[in-house]
Amino acid sequence: MPDPGSAMLLPLARGLELAAALSLFGTLVGALVVVPPGAAGPALRRQLVRLLRASLAASLAGAALWLPLQAVAITGAATFADLVAQSGLVATSTHFGTGLAARSALLLAAVAMAGRLESRRRLAVATLLAGIGLALQARLGHAAAADGALLPAAVALHVLAAGAWLGGLAPLGLALRALPIPLAARLLRRFSLVGGGAILVLAGSAVLQSRELIGDLGGWFGTRYGGLALAKIGGLTLLLAIAALNRLLLTPRIGSRNGRRALVVSIAIETLVGLAVVAVAVALATSPPAVHEVPLWPFAERPDLSRLDDPYIGRHVWRIAAFAAVLLAGIASLLWRRTRLLGPALAVATLWLLPLPNLRLLAMPAHPTSYQHSQTGYTASSIARGLDLVKRHCTDACFRPKDDPTDLTPYGLWQRGDGDLYWWLAEVFDRIGHSPFAYGTIAELEPRQRWQLIDYFRARAAGTAVAEAGAWPFPVLAPDMPLRCGERRLDLDALRGRPVHIAFRAGAAPGRLPPLPAGLDYVIVVVSRTEGPPPSAETSCLVSLPDVWTAYAAASGLDEEGLDGADLLVDANGWLRLRRLPGGGIAAAPETAAPGLASWDQAAATVATQPFAAGDVGGHGH
Repeated sequence: MPDPGSAMLLPLARGLELAAALSLFGTLVGALVVVPPGAAGPALRRQLVRLLRASLAASLAGAALWLPLQAVAITGAATFADLVAQSGLVATSTHFGTGLAARSALLLAAVAMAGRLESRRRLAVATLLAGIGLALQARLGHAAAADGALLPAAVALHVLAAGAWLGGLAPLGLALRALPIPLAARLLRRFSLVGGGAILVLAGSAVLQSRELIGDLGGWFGTRYGGLALAKIGGLTLLLAIAALNRLLLTPRIGSRNGRRALVVSIAIETLVGLAVVAVAVALATSPPAVHEVPLWPFAERPDLSRLDDPYIGRHVWRIAAFAAVLLAGIASLLWRRTRLLGPALAVATLWLLPLPNLRLLAMPAHPTSYQHSQTGYTASSIARGLDLVKRHCTDACFRPKDDPTDLTPYGLWQRGDGDLYWWLAEVFDRIGHSPFAYGTIAELEPRQRWQLIDYFRARAAGTAVAEAGAWPFPVLAPDMPLRCGERRLDLDALRGRPVHIAFRAGAAPGRLPPLPAGLDYVIVVVSRTEGPPPSAETSCLVSLPDVWTAYAAASGLDEEGLDGADLLVDANGWLRLRRLPGGGIAAAPETAAPGLASWDQAAATVATQPFAAGDVGGHGH
């Protein structure tokens, strides 16, 4: 276990290394594009060389401190000898260690190649080397654990854009102080082009990262990582405001008295704000991503866009759009000198005259757990464990022929979101509802046990619905289960994209299954109660686990004995669509049970060719 001192130093070392690497890359970009060798005099080149070498020294110092501190965090090394040995192991055997060593080497080579900043060709090579080194940030944080290439690419582009913009501020300030005003004004226009492109790349790469690391609104507002991300966005917004102030107000006045000084001071402030943003970025890199945290929603309401087809609500949506359009037009008018006064004034007047939209129409009540999702994935084993919990904690009133409190069908479980149902089960149903348990029992269960209860209650409600109505009146997911498909070990979710015929046969030999129409790409899954040989056909799978029999009996509205001989059809998106009883009777989901689709062949063709869309799930989030 690392000591608190090293845990506090680790972010500082990481921040020093990153800030210095950004400065080094930004200085090279500035020397190549903004202040090329032909425009910089000897004095300015010497200042830029000193800045470049100072950035390299700070980067190497940060790396030299970061490596052993990270080794302590990874291995818990307690003695100096252990620290040396473990640091060498981390440096040579981990993505982090090899990435950090490669970056340090590339930055060192870049500074050596840049020399005295007198050759444009050498500067181009140096900038390329430094850019590759900076892009290795993707191997030093969360992106190193990503499965695909999207997140690492987004991180690499993000830090390159940050280096070109924020890292270029210091050399820009040096150039403004040293060069004549006409040349300084021309360099400012060049930097505006570099900064504008960097801002676009920053925004686009940030969107990609947020999808991978933050997820939905719960991750943004209900986790520490999301809060830090919002703080970073606030810092970047402040940077944009300062940049706009520099571009629109201070740059045109650079030739006036104190104009140059005011611009240099503003760039210095922008640099300090940029360092604060880098500090927040380091805090993000050392925090678990929001998608790996349990979000706690802090507000009493949350957005609800489910009623946009309502004409009354649609009018308020158009009002919101009008407000946004006018506001953006007013901000855009600041970009042109002729409209800087009239544009904002017209925007304010228009906003005053527009009717106010009712934002409450696009919101719904929320709970702290509203954006939480099930930990179990709605599997057959979790449903069976939920039934075990019900049997263990139930009162004498449970499993009665009438008014059975273990059947929560009246509460609309499949229309409630995961997080809202999780809160309701412990805070309402367990305390003031018709609960099958003693008061407060559910609230004392572990979170995973509550999710198992939810899975069982949902399966039970689905079974009651199909038993009473002859069809599932709402989309119901097929519980996931492990499969043996020839020599392969899969689960039911791995078959998404193809319809599935699940046949329940108690014996090891499945016997004759009801034939499916030719040309339909069904996978046949035989669920037995006795271990048998693996199916030989490529389209067949086998499972013989007791939990599967228990879970599907609950979801199908049958007892475990009555499930023998039954058949279920699951569409390509994983929804239960049709139940064929042992005697041949068919119960189908509403869309399947349309007129003229009463036969097995017709219903099977409909299930195979018309899967439910993902939006049909309602509130259930699996």
